[in-house]
This record gives sequence, C-alpha cells and structure tokens, in this order.
Amino acid sequence: MFVSATYDREKLTVHYIDENGEETLYTGGSFAWRFNNPGNIAKPGKRVISTVIGYGQRTSKSGLFCIFPDPETGRNEKIKLIKEVYGNSTLSQMMYSYAPPNENDTEGYINQLTSETGIARDEIISKIDGERFKKLIKSIGKKEGFIPGEVTKLGRPVQIELKDATKQPLPNTAVKITAGKDTIHLKTDEYGFLPKIYPSLLQGQLKIYLTSIEKKTEAIFKESIEILMGSYTLTAPFVIKDIQPEIHKKNEKSSSSLHIVKSGETLTGIAKKYDVSVEEIMRKNGIKDRNKIYSRQHLDIPLKNTSTDSQPKSSLPSSLPAPQKTDSREKSSKPSSATPKPPTQTPAQTNDRPTRTAVKATAQRTESNHPAVAISSPNLQLSGAEWCKQFPTSTSLDDLLDPFKTNAKNFIAALKNAGIKVKIAATFRPVERSYMMHYAAEISRGKIKAEKVPAWAGVNIDWVHRNPDGTINDAASKAAAAAMAKGFQTGTNPVALPGTSNHNKRRAVDMSITGYENKKVKSADGNDVTLKNHADLVALGLEYSVIWLGSKDKPHWSFNGK
Repeated sequence: MFVSATYDREKLTVHYIDENGEETLYTGGSFAWRFNNPGNIAKPGKRVISTVIGYGQRTSKSGLFCIFPDPETGRNEKIKLIKEVYGNSTLSQMMYSYAPPNENDTEGYINQLTSETGIARDEIISKIDGERFKKLIKSIGKKEGFIPGEVTKLGRPVQIELKDATKQPLPNTAVKITAGKDTIHLKTDEYGFLPKIYPSLLQGQLKIYLTSIEKKTEAIFKESIEILMGSYTLTAPFVIKDIQPEIHKKNEKSSSSLHIVKSGETLTGIAKKYDVSVEEIMRKNGIKDRNKIYSRQHLDIPLKNTSTDSQPKSSLPSSLPAPQKTDSREKSSKPSSATPKPPTQTPAQTNDRPTRTAVKATAQRTESNHPAVAISSPNLQLSGAEWCKQFPTSTSLDDLLDPFKTNAKNFIAALKNAGIKVKIAATFRPVERSYMMHYAAEISRGKIKAEKVPAWAGVNIDWVHRNPDGTINDAASKAAAAAMAKGFQTGTNPVALPGTSNHNKRRAVDMSITGYENKKVKSADGNDVTLKNHADLVALGLEYSVIWLGSKDKPHWSFNGK
C-alpha cells in the first residue's frame, strides 16, 4: 500500500512510495485516476480525512485535492463524504456545493445524474435506497472521469556515496554511468551522494566512471544491475584532488615527513635514519610505549631541517599497497617483528593522542625511487560515549530551512495553542554527527565490523579498539559503539547514512506530541479540527506540510515524510 505521495502538476505525475520504500509513478490519464480519487474530493476545511497520503493542485489557481493510497480508499471516502456531509441535503444542494458553478457546469452535472440514476434533483440524499445510491456513486465517478494513464514501477532506489582513495567524500563531482546502451551523466551533491538510481529502469551491467587526477576516466564499479539494492559507498582507487607526486623536483621544505613502518623496524632505527630522537617521534605521534609500533603504521617524523638529505631515500616499502587499503586500522593486526621484547607496560590509548585533520596525502618515493602518493591515517581518538558531546544536534526551529521551517512553526504553534504538549528533540543535525550515529548503530547491531567503517573528514574517531598485542578487540569495539548509540538515544530506530537524512538538510524535526486526544486545533486553513486519535494528528500535520515518517521512527516529521 502506498503511504506517501507528491504531485508534479507540470508533468501530470504523482510519485507514490509504499511501506517498503518501493516507488511508483502515475502519469497522464485523468486527474481522478492519478490521485486515486474517483470523486475528486478537495481538501476539507473542518473535516479530517485520515486516509489522505498527499495533496496536489489541479491548476495553479485551484485549491488542494486529496491523494489516496488506492482507488478503493478514494471511493470509500467519496461515499463517506456524501453520506456524512450531504446526508440532509437534496441532490441539487449537494451538487452546487460538491461541484460549484465557478469550476463546473453544475446544472449539466445534475441533469446527467438524474438521467442515469432516476434520482430527482430535490430528493434527500439520506433517503436514497441502496441500489440507487450505488448508481449515484457510479454516475459521479463516470462524470469525474476515471481514465487510466501510464504506471511506471520504479522499484526501490539505490543510494550511492562516492569517496576517493583517502576515504574523503567527493562532493559536486561529475560521474558517468553506463548500463547496456544507456549513458547517464550525473553529479554528486555537497555530501558526495549521487541522485537516486532505479535499477528496474536499467538493463545490463552497470558501470560507474570517475576522472582521476591524471584526467583519465576509469570505471570504479562494474556489476550486474540485479545485485543493486539499498545503499552503497564506492571508493575510487585513486585521489581525485590534485595531490601529485613530484617526479623531477626535490622535496619542498616541510616540518615533517611521512614514514610507513616496515616489518623489522624499531623506533630507534627510524629515529636514526631521520637524525631525530625517539622521544620526538613518540611525542609527534602520541606514542606512549616505544616498544609498540606496527608494520605499515604511518608515522609523522619531525624534521630538524628541510634539506632533502635529512630524509632517507627509502621511506616507503618496495611495494606500496593500494591507496584504499593503507588505513592503518586495517593493516596493523600484528606487531612489528622488530619489537625487541614483549612490552612491559600498557600501550598508549589512542584517545590520549592529539587530534588532527582526517587524512594526509604526501608525495613520496618508493625504495626503487619511483614516485607515489602516500595516504596516511591520522592520530585518532578512540570511540566511546564522550563522542556524543561532539557536533551537537540543534533543537531550534530557527535552524531549519523554509518553507519547512515556517510550516513546522505554524503546526507546532497550533498544537501548543490548543494545550497540547510538544517537546522537540532534534532539528538540524550536522552531517558529522549523523556519521557517528549511523556507524555506532551499525557496529553495535553487528551489521559492520569496526575496522570496515570508512573515515569521515573532520571526525578523528578510531572505531577500532585493540588488545595489548595490537590485535583487534571486537568486543571492546562493539561495546564502545553501543555506548555511543545509547548516548545518541537511537534505540532500535533506523539511522540514515550521513548526508541523506532530512535532519542534515534542515528539513526535519523529531518531537514528542502528547495530550492531543479530543483537543480542538486550528487547521492550516484556520478551521477548528478535533483530534480524536493519532491518525487525526497525522492528517493535521499533512495539512501543514509537516509529514510523519511512520511507526518505524515515531518522533520523526519532515517535509516529505522521509
């Protein structure tokens, strides 16, 4: 069953979404058919219709009309309208209100009904017997015109996020997509997400192309369309931003150098190579135990001078790993074999380290003197409940964007004026907080391993907790994520990918609404409406264009019900 709908008047298309997220377009046909509204019922003033899932205008000057989840619901609402609203009216009186002369040929409408049903124009509606009443409903439907158009089943959309080899989002980036003979040119949004892709509309193998810093267009994704579902994060095996190795020039002056630890190395040996002290390296990298370094660990080496002679010629291993796999969290499962003896004290906790930028890319050379781009992980802070204090969510309606901001303010004001309690929990949520909320929930629910979580620019969090010997402690990682999820109060609610939530887009509000039963509230049209149950509350919100997401996330209201 459809649960929400929006109307594009220029394209004569209603965009329906069902309870499973499947999307369908109704295009063309009659207005009544597109809206699943055989009686062309307009948005009522005082009366609440709880089965409405959207509204739309017939013309730019007309009022709003109801969109229903299916034709049967629309027919039932037409019957209820005629019986409850016009029961004591004559057929003629009903039609002058139902189809007013300023929009219809009311007399012609009445003549058609009397001719097809045998009902006199002065006959009271409530007095019409069952069979003739059915004829009346059928005749009204015929007059309103229920002519089918084209139904396009889009299916469930796929949301794709793009990142480069440094695991940074790729905002405002041109992308070419091919599927069979079709070629589509798209662009990511400010968070690195592509517009929705509907696999049901494509055929063959899906290929996604990006252009690297060498201006070469390369396919970063080649898979059958049939496997696509849900959300994806695709990481390009190259850096998009212009961080290029220097081939013919000596290194520019720098206050530090990147060194990737090789098996067999010690801090003492590394310090000797760079002519710096072990203590300086430890201080620069937040290392507390000099016996604790790991193969392929990335170290910032403080340089005493800027001459290239102060740097070793072989600061990288002979075989540089693929950029997207250089994250030290994924590659440091074993201590360096060069560790002289087992540690005698607890290794440094990563939350004692200084925070830095999320990623560093440096022009380096391999042992064979070939240029390469080295991508380093930063010094990070361990995950845990303290992160819940970072990037706080706003509870102010002023942080939302119009028109939703004004609509939400008017809706909430109407509720409060009626004596209903409203407590706002969230409005604008920074995308960094959504990143932490999403992956804290995913890790704690066992849907992703901590070491598989992608980095996010500006959030220097280390999701991976380790044992004293450097191996990953899954239980500790999961417990820390669970503590964060508890602090975020996500409960069992779904948590959207960062950048996809309407909270990130300033078009949603989470709030608890209590004490609304049997309260009389002003509708968006200024009429008094009595709220008998939650369905009435949802219908009232829809009139203000503040749409409830549903039972799967009860506090959530937004501009589009998502």
